[in-house]
Amino acid sequence: KGAVTRETLDPVEGAIRAIRRRGFSIVRDGDSAFVVDGRVRLSGPPELAAFAAARNIDLPGGLSVRL
Repeated sequence: KGAVTRETLDPVEGAIRAIRRRGFSIVRDGDSAFVVDGRVRLSGPPELAAFAAARNIDLPGGLSVRL
């Protein structure tokens, strides 16, 4: 039997996956921007985290919103 390993995930990538699991389409736009459902532009990881928080989407890892 092989050992079970856990994938180490970049916090931003984890946030993208969590948002996608909730049915949103999200793509990267350049180095640090994102577009959700083709109409909402987020200008970096803090806005990505705020988008998720506003929709009660739990984010894995260290991405959070500073209020």
